[in-house]
Amino acid sequence: PAGDGSPVRVVIEEAAGPVPVDILADGAGGLPRAVMGAPRRPEPVADAPARADLAALLSLPERAIADGALVASAGMPFLFVPLAQDADLDRCRPDAAAAARLLPEGAPSRLIYPMVVDRAARRVRARMFGAAAGIGEDPATGSAAMALAAWLAGIEPVLVPGTVAWTILQGEAMGRPSRLDLEIDLDHTGISAVRLSGRAVMMSAGRLISGI
Repeated sequence: PAGDGSPVRVVIEEAAGPVPVDILADGAGGLPRAVMGAPRRPEPVADAPARADLAALLSLPERAIADGALVASAGMPFLFVPLAQDADLDRCRPDAAAAARLLPEGAPSRLIYPMVVDRAARRVRARMFGAAAGIGEDPATGSAAMALAAWLAGIEPVLVPGTVAWTILQGEAMGRPSRLDLEIDLDHTGISAVRLSGRAVMMSAGRLISGI
């Protein structure tokens, strides 16, 4: 980031559309913070499988599946599955055979996002599995967090113009905890804009040396 504190703008050109990213300096000398927008307006795109099928996908009893599952997208669709309690999230084990049967090629989404939503604290604990698409578990999924805005906006009792902020915690079960901060701008018609922010931690570094 620039020394004067102004953000550096980067635009990532993805298949879903351009993703603007502002990189902000930390005046205290800490890690820079990145704030990104969504390539498309988050919206529901399909219904979810039946409760029994959702339970089979996650190796959970049916009583662990809460109401409100749906497929939503902000450029990439995810199957959002609300769970009853934190213990259910910790017990999730994706069933590859069930995923292959219930989420075949061409399904609205093959990426499963089980979550526990604390409305009072505006906090979401989540995991992301994509066994049917060849993905194990992801510690932080920005594209899912953007799409999640459509689900979260849907539980607002009244769409009052303004901004609501949510914290998304992911990766805890796999020993790689992450935090993403989601801001949703609302008007009387729904979502007008979303912003997702967070910091990155350097885990490793290396050099590529050409043998030519």
